[in-house]
Amino acid sequence: MKKFFRIPNRDRLNANCNSGMQTGMKIRAAQILLFAVGIVLIALGVLRGELSEIFAKGSLVCLECIGLG
Repeated sequence: MKKFFRIPNRDRLNANCNSGMQTGMKIRAAQILLFAVGIVLIALGVLRGELSEIFAKGSLVCLECIGLG
């Protein structure tokens, strides 16, 4: 009688699990790196004084939306 279901090799399964964990670690490292870059760029914008400019433009847009600007 032929075998209809093939039982996977344990070595192959372990190799796949390890590569999956490494891929997950790479994705996590990329997420942390992008988060850190975002924080640094926000801090640079605040230090350059762009925060007040953004609030000024935002308030003008809001005043135009309600018809006062």
